[in-house]
Amino acid sequence: MFFDRRSLLATTCDKLLTKELALERCPDLLAAETLWVGDNLSESLYSDLSGDWVLKEISGSGRIYFGSGPIDSTTLAKMKHETAHWPKDNRHSKKNSWALSMAREGFFIERRISVEIPQDFKFHVFSGQVAFCGVDYSRFEDHRRACFNRAGDLIPVSYEFEVPDQVDPLPDNYQDMVSIAEQLAAEFDYMRIDLYSVAEDVFFGEFTPYPGRGRSKINPSSYEKLWGELWKLPRWRDRHSRDLVIPGNQINQPQSDIV
Repeated sequence: MFFDRRSLLATTCDKLLTKELALERCPDLLAAETLWVGDNLSESLYSDLSGDWVLKEISGSGRIYFGSGPIDSTTLAKMKHETAHWPKDNRHSKKNSWALSMAREGFFIERRISVEIPQDFKFHVFSGQVAFCGVDYSRFEDHRRACFNRAGDLIPVSYEFEVPDQVDPLPDNYQDMVSIAEQLAAEFDYMRIDLYSVAEDVFFGEFTPYPGRGRSKINPSSYEKLWGELWKLPRWRDRHSRDLVIPGNQINQPQSDIV
């Protein structure tokens, strides 16, 4: 995946473009309302905000800032302080993530989809079929993760984080999310699709082509072998595009075969 240069991967790390794509492919899927988009955090763009919102990077992952209501000068100063390291962290990630390097930089603000932090479902899809789903618990405190197979059965494995002591039952819409994840990832040999379940609704999260940058620990390792065998890679020469055109990013540049 890290050496894959196919154009279909080029926009998968742009959260705004993938949100549009997801809603086109799955009309019943919901997504958080985008309230603002910008290259930087400036003072003139936030006076009309209301309700609870979250600030994210367009191309980053895992770095967010929660807020509520209009943004005054004190809040803006705090936001700038909290996000000062984001571009540096993102540049480091882009060195080893080609699709991430293709995504535009900048920020956006979304309406929060839930008062509480919604449960995050991370579906790992190989050749259009869900192999397993990681369900996150306490993401911003004592982060834990439980893994389930396509049918919704708990798998005795830890993936990147320890399994929580108590695993909640899956929501009634779990199979709906499986179907949505498979629709969104249908054209990829591998893609992680992140979704949220809020009450009975399913919200889009993001496409994740490089989960954990390929370094997440899986225990026992037999599951790493099992899931790895599901990944049917295209031919090497088909993973490189010499003339790459990406609508929206206006990128048209030659790509070398070996990076």
